[in-house]
Amino acid sequence: MPITVGITHLADVDLGDSTQPGAALTRAWRWLALLAFTIHLLLLVRPDASFFSRPFQEDAFYSLSVAHSLAEGKGISIDGVQKTNGVQPLICFLDAPLFAVAGNDVALALRLVMLLQVVILFGASMAIAWFTTTLLRNRSASAEIFWLVTAVVGWSYMLINGMLNGLETGLSTGLVFAAAAYYNSRITSAAGHARLGRFAALGILLGLGVLARIDEAFLVACLIAWHAWCSHRRYGTLPGPERFAAFRRLILECFVMGAVSVVVSAPWWIYNVVQFGSLVPISGQAQQLLFPDRWNNLMAALRTIADSFLVLVSTPHGVARISWLLGAGIAALAAVAALWFTRSFGLLRRVAAGWLRQWNAALAMPVLLFGIALLCYYTIFFGAPHFIVRYLVPLRVLIVLGVVTLVYLFWKSAPLRSPVRLAVTGLVLVALGGSAFGLSWNFADRNTNIYMFPARWITEHTLPTERIGMFQSGTTGFLHRNVVNLDGKVNVGALRALQQHRMPAYIDSMRFDYLIDWAPYVEPVLADPILRGRYRPVDTLVADFIVWRRVR
Repeated sequence: MPITVGITHLADVDLGDSTQPGAALTRAWRWLALLAFTIHLLLLVRPDASFFSRPFQEDAFYSLSVAHSLAEGKGISIDGVQKTNGVQPLICFLDAPLFAVAGNDVALALRLVMLLQVVILFGASMAIAWFTTTLLRNRSASAEIFWLVTAVVGWSYMLINGMLNGLETGLSTGLVFAAAAYYNSRITSAAGHARLGRFAALGILLGLGVLARIDEAFLVACLIAWHAWCSHRRYGTLPGPERFAAFRRLILECFVMGAVSVVVSAPWWIYNVVQFGSLVPISGQAQQLLFPDRWNNLMAALRTIADSFLVLVSTPHGVARISWLLGAGIAALAAVAALWFTRSFGLLRRVAAGWLRQWNAALAMPVLLFGIALLCYYTIFFGAPHFIVRYLVPLRVLIVLGVVTLVYLFWKSAPLRSPVRLAVTGLVLVALGGSAFGLSWNFADRNTNIYMFPARWITEHTLPTERIGMFQSGTTGFLHRNVVNLDGKVNVGALRALQQHRMPAYIDSMRFDYLIDWAPYVEPVLADPILRGRYRPVDTLVADFIVWRRVR
């Protein structure tokens, strides 16, 4: 695993020297981090039915269906018949051996997938922590910062809610920060020109990142652009012949970095073009068919970014349930602010200056540029504001790192028994309480996956030979291979029908025995003269799913 390769370069970060200043705090952060991941491992002992609910998300079951098909030797397919590229490939190929081991035991397969997700989350947290230590100007505190960041990520419900979801988010995030950390520690820090082999290794990390999530192609471009800019500033003042030699070397470095990443990710691009005639996956094309309500996208992006400043507490899910925690947190924050501007303004000023001295924030610029690129792309061009919270995880992590390092330096700089330190400690404890409250929901089977209701209806009322059409079909398609996706995210036939405005004709040609979904999705299609009268409603399920049956 590339994260493991990257962690081997932490030799210059002493993770266990008990003689370092702050060794007691380092041990405390390390134990807090290990406690967090031990708690996540307890997710494995839940009842079988819980694995169709939190923290897995509905869309995760598309990837899990592909992993199941790969394990059965049926290729990259949702239903084992139709090919798809509406998933991110690397996580599917990592999950596939788990389905092969589990055989027909779906519950065991999902349990193994959850184990892999926890392992990936732990690897991603260490990659983020490694990246953070590369920003330090003084390496003496690297162990303390490493375990502090690992603990924060491990406890941050705001981050875990998007990374421990059965999808590729944790894997892709880990690879983003592993690549950035490798660049900082093995290339930027090198005296003179780094060896080309290091650029090739970085290219491998970047290529795997693209396979984990194709929008990491933006990171490749951002790293190359940043490297070119830094090299220009470094060598631009050299005499003519030396500057030309440095320029040739720069071109070679950028070429190796970019070319290797393309070679590593090339199988997926080739598969896309050969099978579907486009580099953009059909899931992305389907999302772009939705008219992007840019106002809703913008509001979702602003909420996501603002949420990141809370570090541990996530507000989108059940704000009312944790309003008392948020209220207490805001009150504590107000108390701290009052102390800052009355008794401790000088301390605040010293901490801000100390933060700038301690951290080389410029080394975070490639990831920041990548995060801004994602923000612009998904806010302007996509019509799915509910996904933005997941798409912007790298940017959210950067915000968390900035807040955590600044607050931690402020806490350490305050006198031991000062009201300021007491107020900050109280605020952190309140935030930890909110995070623990959020994480507890991952252990509760509260029917949060509403798509289990149509899945159960199909089990009880249909035959395996009958074909069912659904627009959103992650969970139901995972459990029933005779369910066909209609929103185009994983079904190229449905996508082409949507693009050509002939969905009624497509549904009629498929001769579905049943259509199951919410009325706003199905009724516009059934209003077409071709289908009018061919389907009639026969049942209404929990969560307002309606079942239409084809008239014989």
